[in-house]
Amino acid sequence: MFGLNHPTSKLDHEIAVMTRRLEKLKRKAARESRYGFKHLKSEAENFFDHSADHWQHLTDEGRKMGKHAKKCVEQHPGVSLAVGVGALAVLGCLLFRR
Repeated sequence: MFGLNHPTSKLDHEIAVMTRRLEKLKRKAARESRYGFKHLKSEAENFFDHSADHWQHLTDEGRKMGKHAKKCVEQHPGVSLAVGVGALAVLGCLLFRR
């Protein structure tokens, strides 16, 4: 019976210390995960905003190029037909060669 309380109180003390450390670690992890999530969310929003702007620019440029190509075809129908036939011939050769 001598010294029986000492190991138990020491064990209780160690458990209390470990519990406090665990709680502190849990709060720290929660703060860091919130920061990480906010940072990730911000990066994703910036990416999508930039992508939308870039997509809009590409769409506008594609429309301009399409209108320009249509004008060229209307102005030079024979040349356009010859270029189209040539492109199909090259594509056919590439696809069906052995």
